[in-house]
Amino acid sequence: MRFYSADQAIRFAFKTREKSIVSQPSFTFFMADKFRHDDDKLTPFDFHAQSAMIFRFIDKQTELEVLWAYWTYGSKEEKAKASKLLADKVEWRRFNLNRDKIYQVLLSDSVRKCARNMSISNYRAWKYRRKALYNLQSIEDSLTAKLWDWLELNKDT
Repeated sequence: MRFYSADQAIRFAFKTREKSIVSQPSFTFFMADKFRHDDDKLTPFDFHAQSAMIFRFIDKQTELEVLWAYWTYGSKEEKAKASKLLADKVEWRRFNLNRDKIYQVLLSDSVRKCARNMSISNYRAWKYRRKALYNLQSIEDSLTAKLWDWLELNKDT
């Protein structure tokens, strides 16, 4: 599968891992495959293999890059764990909050949830979320640039 951005590739990997390879009874699936003559189409096995390769690449990166990927694209449980670890491990520049409050900012899916969870105004929650994203931008840029270079290098294989 050809990806048009590193973001698309990461999003694909996280969505694919949640899907079953065989969604129909096995017999039906293999009988349908037996009569297909389009050799250039990718199977569900191919999609899962690509997803696994992308995860393998991500898992080899720095700890903060891996945490950022799971914080951005992971399930609710993964996002909660990654939020806690990011709050503890990132050097938060120009952020006048303690790490527990930063965790609340990272854990919130929206400005309104952030404001409600922290009992602050929507404007202040928006400012905190903007600062958090600004501080994480270099981690995102690093991971997506490396992944894109890797994808470009391996696009013919």
